[in-house]
Amino acid sequence: MTAGSGVRLPAPLALLVESKRAMDGDLAVADVLGGALLEAEAPADLRADALDDVMREIDALEKGLGSVRAVKGARGGASRLSELAGLPDPVRAMAAEALSRGGWRFAAFGISTLPLVREDNMKAELIRIEPGAGVAQHDHLGREYTLVLQGAYNDGLATFARGDVSARGPGDQHRPRALEGEVCFTLAVSEAPMVFGNFLDVIQKFTRH
Repeated sequence: MTAGSGVRLPAPLALLVESKRAMDGDLAVADVLGGALLEAEAPADLRADALDDVMREIDALEKGLGSVRAVKGARGGASRLSELAGLPDPVRAMAAEALSRGGWRFAAFGISTLPLVREDNMKAELIRIEPGAGVAQHDHLGREYTLVLQGAYNDGLATFARGDVSARGPGDQHRPRALEGEVCFTLAVSEAPMVFGNFLDVIQKFTRH
């Protein structure tokens, strides 16, 4: 996603905006979110072949969506893959590709992560949280944006449900915990590691990859 000034959203943030757009079916909300994120990014000069790159990315995305639908129809898919059926197309496409490269990673008891895309110091990952499970209290060394794809969680500061976007940064200490009910899936985009506090929290930090 680019703006006329040459500002381009990094791939992890672009994935978040496109996923929000797919969930809402309302371009206005996603466009406002995308515009706000673009304003936070530093301008960059566009290369002469930038449009060609964009078209190649669109072609790759369309091919990825086709492969996701094929995987959905296959009977040999793992149960975790079937859980992805209700997630936005952009996330499902990248999740299918990520699963072909590896698999879910243990983050903490009841929490798994699936790395999706990284650009420079920013990464996007799919996070699966069992009802009642949570991340230890932590702070951030940079910005973190979280889009709730399914379920809901409370981080001690507010409650976020499907379609909500949380924006946290340095000084925003919180402790996300999934609410009871269905499994919570979130798309998390971060530009720096989390900062944990006490010894038990540090143990959890070292279980994250």
